[in-house]
Amino acid sequence: MHRWIFAINVAIFFVLAASLVFFFTQKQGFLNSITQANKQSPAASPSPTGVQKAATPTAQVITSKDTQSAIIKYTNSTDRQFLEPFMAKNVSVILYATDCCQPMSPKDAIKQIDYINKGMPFTFDQKKEEIVSLKAKNPQFSNTFIGISQTGEQAIIYAIGAGTNLIESVQMSVSWKLY
Repeated sequence: MHRWIFAINVAIFFVLAASLVFFFTQKQGFLNSITQANKQSPAASPSPTGVQKAATPTAQVITSKDTQSAIIKYTNSTDRQFLEPFMAKNVSVILYATDCCQPMSPKDAIKQIDYINKGMPFTFDQKKEEIVSLKAKNPQFSNTFIGISQTGEQAIIYAIGAGTNLIESVQMSVSWKLY
């Protein structure tokens, strides 16, 4: 009987010891990450009076031009994951003349853009005759950023939010002539 009690106490001791080791290693990792973050944040330079001012983080403001440049660059690339920061939380994706799709995450929307891969490269010259015609015939496209294949008939139409400058919807078609 005493051997069982002794064995149980030894087991409890090892479980507690392992828990303490785990806790302290996790705490040490947490402390290291805080220390690294403090080392990486830029220290403010001393002011003429010798008093240091705290560094103020500046938010990256995405402009419509930033989003359009990213669209041109990454639509004509297979590295489309770089479009993700330029997308809203939920992106409406439409594959014209299909039942696909619904609002989805930027990651899933990027996968759907493969639908028009055969049309690469795309031109996004909004003064191109075909794009001007599309916008004239389809008032819903008046404030969109349209790309047309230079080798085929594929089209991709991006709606960029006026307030956010983020991609809110992507519509794709095997032919711009279907509109």
